[in-house]
Amino acid sequence: MPVPLPLHRTFDYNFVDVVGSIAWYHSGGIGCSGQSAEAPRTVKQYFDTLYVGADQDYLSELTLHSILSVQTLLKDQNIPYKMCFIYDIHSSCPGQHEVSHGTLSKTSPVYAQIDWSSFGAEPPWEWATSQNRLDQTEYYPTRDAFFDWFREQMNIDLFQ
Repeated sequence: MPVPLPLHRTFDYNFVDVVGSIAWYHSGGIGCSGQSAEAPRTVKQYFDTLYVGADQDYLSELTLHSILSVQTLLKDQNIPYKMCFIYDIHSSCPGQHEVSHGTLSKTSPVYAQIDWSSFGAEPPWEWATSQNRLDQTEYYPTRDAFFDWFREQMNIDLFQ
């Protein structure tokens, strides 16, 4: 959710990335960070509108359309890119993450339009799990592990 920076400064909300004059609020999906105690009331209302009452098909289409929109923009602007989910969404065996995140519909016409070759990196969760580098939540890699993952899997050095 894009929030103008002056407005963001009036909130105490930490699930955010600031890019230029916009603070991008992360929802974390239904029931996640956008519903946390520290989320401002207007943020909770926005995310409620987006998620409450939504079924798995709607959420899958929302995700697929978002991916396709970003890929289209980046390709049209000739911007090289790589993409990745926090965990392997194409895993042949259902994982523990599908309980909270659901699955993507592989029968959706939008699914077939996505360039899945841009998702070539080993996802952070699998990478950190194999190296015993998850944080206390057992969901996210530790801060240092994320830096190492970006350097190794995405060829991005966040310290340069």
